[in-house]
Amino acid sequence: MHLKNNLFSLCIIPVIFFIGCSDDNQTLIISNLPPELPPPIYKLNLQSNSGENLNSVTIIWNDPDGDIIISNNPISPNVNSFTFSDMKPGEFRDISIQVIMDDSTYVDYVDSIQIFTRPVYPVTYFNY
Repeated sequence: MHLKNNLFSLCIIPVIFFIGCSDDNQTLIISNLPPELPPPIYKLNLQSNSGENLNSVTIIWNDPDGDIIISNNPISPNVNSFTFSDMKPGEFRDISIQVIMDDSTYVDYVDSIQIFTRPVYPVTYFNY
């Protein structure tokens, strides 16, 4: 019985090897490169003065070539900043900014930023 197993192994291994080999010398290349991204001019580069004021936060961005919508509210064209002046001390908000572009492959894109106001009055406001 042991001889049959050895003989079977000796015959089957070369058969599997020859069946698995082919005359195609093709190599499958797997790549993990990201898809083509828009050029840097399409990045808003959002910045804010969060934490500097008690009741307001200003957001600034790179000037895009499209219409800007901040949290579903359109703003004036050719503006690269917006101030939220109706905030309370210590308030956090998640803000989304959408750019609508007419003449580009990238029709529109969205960026977001979290803003916050300073939660406490500085010591300079202390009266005694």
